[in-house]
Formats: sequence, C-alpha cells, structure tokens
Amino acid sequence: MKNQLNKRMNYFYCLMICSCLVSFVASCKKEDKISEVSPVVSGTVADKEGILYDWVQIGDQQWTTVNARSGTPFFRLLEPPYFTSRLISVGDTLEVKRFYNEYGNLYAFEDALALAPEGWHLPTDEDWMILERNLGMSDTEAQRIGWRGQHMDELLLPSESASQLGLKMGGLVLKKGRPFWLSYTYFKDYGYYWTSTVEEETPSGKHVYFRKLVVGGDQIGRYVTNSNELFMSVRYVKNIK
Repeated sequence: MKNQLNKRMNYFYCLMICSCLVSFVASCKKEDKISEVSPVVSGTVADKEGILYDWVQIGDQQWTTVNARSGTPFFRLLEPPYFTSRLISVGDTLEVKRFYNEYGNLYAFEDALALAPEGWHLPTDEDWMILERNLGMSDTEAQRIGWRGQHMDELLLPSESASQLGLKMGGLVLKKGRPFWLSYTYFKDYGYYWTSTVEEETPSGKHVYFRKLVVGGDQIGRYVTNSNELFMSVRYVKNIK
C-alpha cells in the first residue's frame, strides 16, 4: 500500500513538473515572438505634400506607422455630374483634424499609388506577406485567400513591446449604383488597406489584392476586389535590400 501511495505521489509530482515546463516553454515562445516583431530601427519620412510620418523597420522593410493623410479628404470628394454634395458633411475643422490624425485618409487605388513618398511605394501583396511571415505566419497560410494567421493583432498594437505598426479601423468607402454614389461604412469596426498588386484586369476594372482587419480579431484577411469600387486606408513601405 505504501509503495502504491509513493508511486501515485511521484506520478503527481511528474505531472506538476511537466505542467510547469509547458508553461515555461509557452512563456519563452511568447517572449521570443515579441522580440522577433520589435522594430530594429525607426525614423520619419515626408510625403509629397510635406506631411511627416513615423516609420519602423521590421526585417528588411520599413513601414509607415500611421495612415496616409495627403490628397483630397475623402469626405470632401465631388464628382459631377454623378453627385454634387459631399460624401460626409464635416463642418468642424477640429473634428476633421482629429479624424485625420487618428485614421488618415481613404484613397481610390490610383491615388494610393501616386501619392507615395519619394523612394517609398504602396506595398505589394508580397510585401504584406513578408511582413506577415515576420510576425509568425507560415508561408503556406500567408498565400491563402481569406482570414489567415494567429496573433496578427500584433499589427494593431502601437506599444513598444509589439510591432508598433498600429493599424487603424478607418472603415472604407463603397462606390454603388448607376449613376454611382458613395457610402462610408465600417468606421472603427474594420480596417481595409490597399496593396499595389493587380490580380487581373478586366473591362470592368483592375482586380487588386487588399488586407482586412476586424476589431477583436487576431487574424488578417487577404482578398481581391475591383479597384473601381472602393476607397481604402494606405500605408507605405520601403524595401532596404
């Protein structure tokens, strides 16, 4: 009986030790992951209008850490004869300034390409996949369409212990109807970001890859859309090798 009791006690001790080891390894992996995504260097870059943006370097890429703000504000767009009123009526200059400092502008695809700072560019689909792999996504998963990855909420964290990219949920603008009209939606719920990669070009327009995030989610979506139909947020990237 005593021997059986000793064996049971030894068994429970082994379980406790194994449990501690698992927790320790998991903790180390988490710490390793955080150290892997922390930027190695940072700086600032000016766009074509002289607006300054902070950037961080992750791997061999430098990414801006705030959404682009240059160009005509999306809620001030006018495009006669299809519509003659502004998309969104914002009369308070301070409110406009607060929105732009936090969420930036929303761009048509061609404007997103054209307004990149000197020496920088709208990230390609591959640029995004490189970033995602640097944040721990597998190569197989990175190439999938749809929601992918785990812990991609690192993209949303501006803190010093994370990627510092701080992607924002600025929503998007949809172009609808004939004659068309614009609808602003998903503000503070979803974030949409252009890539420069055209998957195919048809008579209806260019079909372009983009990235999508949702509040509370830890994945990042990879999808294709007709570039004529949406206005999205923009980050710029510089490949240093």
